[in-house]
Amino acid sequence: MTDAEWADCDDPKALLGDLPSTLPRRKILLFAVACCRRLGTAVTGPELQRLLASAEAFADGDADEDHYAEELHLARVIHSIGNNALKGRNHRDRAPLAAIELLAAVGGQRIGLNPVGIRLSRTLEEVLLQLAHQGKQGNTLSAYGDARGREERYLAVVLRDVVGPRGGAADVPALARDDRTVVGLLAGVVADAAYDRLPILADALEDAGCADAELVRHLRGPEPHVRGCWAVDVLRGRG
Repeated sequence: MTDAEWADCDDPKALLGDLPSTLPRRKILLFAVACCRRLGTAVTGPELQRLLASAEAFADGDADEDHYAEELHLARVIHSIGNNALKGRNHRDRAPLAAIELLAAVGGQRIGLNPVGIRLSRTLEEVLLQLAHQGKQGNTLSAYGDARGREERYLAVVLRDVVGPRGGAADVPALARDDRTVVGLLAGVVADAAYDRLPILADALEDAGCADAELVRHLRGPEPHVRGCWAVDVLRGRG
């Protein structure tokens, strides 16, 4: 996939298949969490909220893998996931299972390492199916197709938000990274998940001497930003 094709692709599964093998698993896990949160009220159960919070904390090094593995196991037990658990259920019942299995597909050292491949693509497909059924306006195939297209485009943008530029992100000068205003704004964005403040952070970076036009443009962009946003990660020194 060329850089132009990557930037224009609306198929998140195709983008996943083109990710470099060197991409940190943290990035894939945070993308998976963003997909799960997109399911909205379908994942508001306390065990699912704990699982999502645990996945984010584990991805950022704020929780160990044992704790995350326990939350994942508990959620799977509560929702009785077996080999055929996604079959024979209505779409509302299947949404939590789809979220749990997507997280499990990313894996971890004790959860079971799985390559970015068939299992991840299959579980993302199930999440997309759930999102399309939630968002369709009417019970026709056309309504489903329209909703499916919207959700694919949304998740493709989210994946690019997490992964970042194809050539890798440039390092931000320490002068800009260490500016007190930038540090304060960045801390607030991360602590509150307040991504609506990113344009203000972009202004502060420019005032502090940051000349990285792509990073500033991304921070100002209208696209959805989620935990793991590549521009925020650059400022935090995270991969």
